[in-house]
Amino acid sequence: MSLRKMTLAGSWYPRTAKEVSKTLSDWRMTEDEGGRYSSAVVPHAGWYYSGKTASEALSGACIGKDMIFIVGGHLPSGHPVLAAQEDELEVPGGAAVNRLDILERLRKAIVIEEDVYRDNTVEVVLPMAQYYAPEADFLWLRAPADISSIKLAGEIFRITAELNINAAVIGSTDLTHYGSSYYFQPAGSGDAALKWVKEKNDAGIIRDIVKMDPSAVIDNAKKNKAACSAGAAAAAVEFGRLKGVPKGRLVNYTTSYDIRPAESFVGYAGIVF
Repeated sequence: MSLRKMTLAGSWYPRTAKEVSKTLSDWRMTEDEGGRYSSAVVPHAGWYYSGKTASEALSGACIGKDMIFIVGGHLPSGHPVLAAQEDELEVPGGAAVNRLDILERLRKAIVIEEDVYRDNTVEVVLPMAQYYAPEADFLWLRAPADISSIKLAGEIFRITAELNINAAVIGSTDLTHYGSSYYFQPAGSGDAALKWVKEKNDAGIIRDIVKMDPSAVIDNAKKNKAACSAGAAAAAVEFGRLKGVPKGRLVNYTTSYDIRPAESFVGYAGIVF
C-alpha cells in the first residue's frame, strides 16, 4: 500500500490527532447543521489564520458522508486536473483511503495527471474533513481555473449517483491576495485597501459563489484576482447545483488581517451548499 505523507503538519496544522481534536472541537457548526450540506467552499491557509472559517463549513458538509472529494487548486487555466495516486493519505494519527477506483472512472472522461507536488490546497483541508467524517473515503484532486473544473464536478455527480455514494465535494480556495507581497494593490494601502477587499473584491466573488454560478466564479477570479483556486470553488458550486441546491450560504468570512494586521493580507470564506 502506498501512502502520501504529510508535509505541512506541525506548521500549517497540528501534527497529532489529539491536537487536531482539541482544536476542532470548539470550531464546528451546531450539531443540527452537521452533514446537511452537499458541498462547501473553504479556505486553505494555515489553521491559525483560516482554520475556524474552514471548520465551520466542513462540519456542515462532511459529517455522515461516505466519501469526500477534496478539490484543491493553484493551477492555471489549461492545466490538466491533478490527483494523488497513492492508496492512502496520511493524516495526524492515521491514514485515509484514497479511492483510486473512483479516480479511474473519472479518467474515462477527463484528462487527469499525477499530483507529485507539495501543495497546501488539499493537505490543509484533509485533516479537518477526516475528523468530521472518520469513516469516509476520500479522493485528492486539484482542478484548474477553467471549464474542466465544472466538467469534473459533473462527472463526480454522475459517478456517485450511479454507485449510490453519499458524497460531498469540498472546493479549497483563498480569496483576494492583497498587498506588496502579492504585487496587487489597486486600492492603495491602509484602511481603504482593507475596505475595498472586504466590501468589493471579496464580496463580489462571494456573491457569485452563493448564487451558484460556476462560470462567473472563474471569470470573476481571472478578471479581479479575487481567488487563487477558482476552479476548486467552481467544482463545489457545480456539484451543489447538480444536487438541486438553489443557493449557497456564507457561514463565515474573515481575512488574515483580522488575525494578524499586516500590509499584505488574504481573504477567507466558508460557504456551504
